[in-house]
Amino acid sequence: MSLIMVMSLPTWMDRLGACPGAPHQSRPPSSGPRRTGRRSGAEPSECGAPYPGGKDGYIDAAKFREVFAADLPARQTRLMAATQRPGSVGGLSGHSGAPAWKSVPSWFVIPTADNVIPPAVQRFMAKRAGGKIKEVAGASHVVMMSRTGTVVRQILAAYAATR
Repeated sequence: MSLIMVMSLPTWMDRLGACPGAPHQSRPPSSGPRRTGRRSGAEPSECGAPYPGGKDGYIDAAKFREVFAADLPARQTRLMAATQRPGSVGGLSGHSGAPAWKSVPSWFVIPTADNVIPPAVQRFMAKRAGGKIKEVAGASHVVMMSRTGTVVRQILAAYAATR
């Protein structure tokens, strides 16, 4: 399985509502308790630096279900939005080193209703990697939660093919 974010940072932040309206700002466990409170209207540069030089990214709670998990029950996505962990904004624009897909077999599960990473982008990456693709119609970004059986079957297929 492979998941690679290739959208530009401003596009990602605009689309997900990253930072503005973040449910909380996280700190490393050793630095004391977590601060809470909404940060409506915060600029990306104000999103906090939980680790030296880092910035947190969140999905706006009001947009969470629509963007991230539209195929899960609203009650579940409200909990997910309220308890989300920050994502590294810097990790979206950094280099990852040599791509493993050039030398390691790849399997992909592509949710066709993903509002985080466009399915066309996922298809491009999967085809470029020579991956075995399973598309899941109507599934959101959290296809592993909404269509567990399909994802497990793809994982088992990858396991069987590489043993």
